[in-house]
Amino acid sequence: MNIAFTLLLLLQLPAGATSQAGAIAGRVRTSQGAPAAEVRVAATPVEAGNTTDGARTLLSISQTDSEGRYRLENIPPGNYYVLAGLVDRPTYYPAAVQPAAAGVVKVAAGATTQGVDFSLVRSAGVSAKGRVVRADGSTTTRQQLYMNATSGGSSYTPSNVEVAPDSSFAFTRVGPGNYNIMLSPGFPGAKPLSIVVGETDVEGLEFFVPRVRMVSGEIVINDGSPLPRVSLSFTSSNATIPGGVGNTGAFRISLPEGDYRILLSGFPFGYAGESITHGTTDLSRAMLHVGAMD
Repeated sequence: MNIAFTLLLLLQLPAGATSQAGAIAGRVRTSQGAPAAEVRVAATPVEAGNTTDGARTLLSISQTDSEGRYRLENIPPGNYYVLAGLVDRPTYYPAAVQPAAAGVVKVAAGATTQGVDFSLVRSAGVSAKGRVVRADGSTTTRQQLYMNATSGGSSYTPSNVEVAPDSSFAFTRVGPGNYNIMLSPGFPGAKPLSIVVGETDVEGLEFFVPRVRMVSGEIVINDGSPLPRVSLSFTSSNATIPGGVGNTGAFRISLPEGDYRILLSGFPFGYAGESITHGTTDLSRAMLHVGAMD
């Protein structure tokens, strides 16, 4: 597996250089001809070794307005490539994906080079939208969703978004690739949502949050002696959830609905599990069923 990193170096102009600097102005459109709003635009100098889509020195960075217009300022006189879009998937003026095929934009001292207009060849990122669906019907408050790339995705994608009061969510500027969406902080039994992102918006996503029930109990020593440190876990068909045990042996844990095996481990020498029961059910042999009415 080959992993490519795109490096950005922002160059600071020396004092007094800005009075001799020029500017570049133009407009960026989508591949469909619509204004490309809120898209990153930058200039990079034409120089030896800067003809591949790798490390680049960016002298000016701006963002398009709602009409796709941009202006790059404080650029020293010289020849430049202009690029727009995602950091690791830019489009170069006038319609290239590599600097070697890009057009050269000349900047003169104290002047603005106008009309550097072009359309995106590569998508500047799409939206991934949906809602959080909770099994208990409640709305989600003060939670975030986290997205990470599993293969091919842009490493510069915004990672966290707030879940709105109506349980909707939207990731923006997502590059093509495969991603997992997870709840942050995590929630018992909430599985990652895997999505594939292409060149168009992904809509109608549903992140499912299962119903949980509170399970409590107590671990005791049969002769009444103090409880040593032990580990408690609940294992279902797709997850193992640890349970904290207090000094008195009491435990309390939220579990998604389902069937669980209970495991006690970490006994010191001389101790062994004798029984695990729920009412008259021997849970050393049977599964613990956690349901809506338990």
